Amino acid sequence: MKKCKRLRLATILPLLGLGLGLASPAWAQPSGRQTTPDGRNILVNRAEGGLQWAISYTPNEGTITGNVFDPGGGDPSYIWCERVGDDGSRDPAAIQIDWRCEGASECAQSPCDASGWIDLGLVRLGGFFFLPARDPFVTLQKPGSYCDPIRFGFSTEFGAPSWEVDTSVCPYASMSQPIRTPVEAGEDIVVRVWHWKLLQPAGGALTLTVLLGDELIHSEEVKIPRDATLFGPRTPDDEPLVLCLHPKNPAPAGTPISWNLQIQEPSGEAVPTGVPTESIPELGRPLHSDPGVTHMLELTVGSNCEGEPAGRPLVTHDTWEHVSEGLPPLP
Repeated sequence: MKKCKRLRLATILPLLGLGLGLASPAWAQPSGRQTTPDGRNILVNRAEGGLQWAISYTPNEGTITGNVFDPGGGDPSYIWCERVGDDGSRDPAAIQIDWRCEGASECAQSPCDASGWIDLGLVRLGGFFFLPARDPFVTLQKPGSYCDPIRFGFSTEFGAPSWEVDTSVCPYASMSQPIRTPVEAGEDIVVRVWHWKLLQPAGGALTLTVLLGDELIHSEEVKIPRDATLFGPRTPDDEPLVLCLHPKNPAPAGTPISWNLQIQEPSGEAVPTGVPTESIPELGRPLHSDPGVTHMLELTVGSNCEGEPAGRPLVTHDTWEHVSEGLPPLP
């Protein structure tokens, strides 16, 4: 009977090597990408190096699976890769992700022997390889990081509409909605995002990242622990100032604006899902950590960074869509 054939390393290894040091979207060819209905997988189907690549990326597990085949004919080759690190960039398209990959040829007889897989070494791919996706920040997501949907939503806690995320049960969360009014290149965008006191994980960090369309317009990291305050610049006396952003590109009405919050351990890894530090009965779930609640208070555009009359509202606070993968339901 036919057994597993050895992978054609002379074909696959150099092609995977195209990813090493990859830093520019110019490498990308026209291709297809899609997010599965449950939000858990990014599907990529692209032609590269004369071969067709059909792979699936599962961000929460940090793995790639799929196959590579010659459109002209021949047997497909299969790949499996595990995310092992990245260069620390907070630009979803520019981040460089490191993978440890293995490859195999077709298995035609049960049981399929694991020894048929061959180490292909380390591969580096730019984040743009997996974009666009439902969650525009998905390439920044560390394996093992979910958001529990029971603790994000519309709030009037500050006496005005806002959108809140409880980062104790949402250590990774992305929100998006289309802007209501056009934005000119260089025009002031005022953003006010407030977080309550950050306690855990001590020595870790909370990051805020904002995209207008595909343009990264803000990325900020604050260290934990930290007293309750606004994100953004500070006065010499450590008083918070308004966060004023200036996009380089114009954006017509309907362009998505998206923001992402992510809690990371001191090591830079995700706060692990399902490792509680305490439990709040009314939530019905254990907390992953205890870093507090964050509120998106304002997103406006116009000449209001210098205290001039308020600008035009960019969003409505009760229509944010949670676009990152949710925590699996309890059994």
